[in-house]
Amino acid sequence: TNITTSATRHGLLAYAAVRNSTGGPPSIYRSFDGGLNWASATVLPTGIFAALSIRTAPTSSAVLYGSGEEFPQVCIDPCNDGFTTTNSGTSWTVRPSIIFQPWISPSNASVLLQPFLNSVSSSINSGVAFTQRLSLTDSYFFDVAGHPNYPTTPTFYASSVTRGIVKTSNDGVS
Repeated sequence: TNITTSATRHGLLAYAAVRNSTGGPPSIYRSFDGGLNWASATVLPTGIFAALSIRTAPTSSAVLYGSGEEFPQVCIDPCNDGFTTTNSGTSWTVRPSIIFQPWISPSNASVLLQPFLNSVSSSINSGVAFTQRLSLTDSYFFDVAGHPNYPTTPTFYASSVTRGIVKTSNDGVS
């Protein structure tokens, strides 16, 4: 049985992160007709056993970012690893610093914002490294969206479990 955990679309090109619940390798499925027909595009990098999310960069349908869970025997908390491709999934690069599905800048596919537990972090190098921007001590974040010109315009919004939507106009200082 396959379980779709996340989907993204760029025009008529759509992708879905799919986990094989019987223990087989997770895959990314692709549709060229807006989701009417699907075919396996690729198997994820070794070590990933469950695809959790997939997002297409607004600037290019060939650039994708995703996150997945590692095999339990290699897991060190948190048990997630990210992955990215610049060639529509022909090959993947593991990015351990991508822990949860990132927001991708609509003007620069290398700029990411990522929520994880009680913080929001940013990356300007395609998820190679992240810098913590905003933290909470009494809640956790589960999604984030930045200004279209982030980080030049240092505004982003994050959804929090107990505080609702949080907005910062100074890159998380307050």
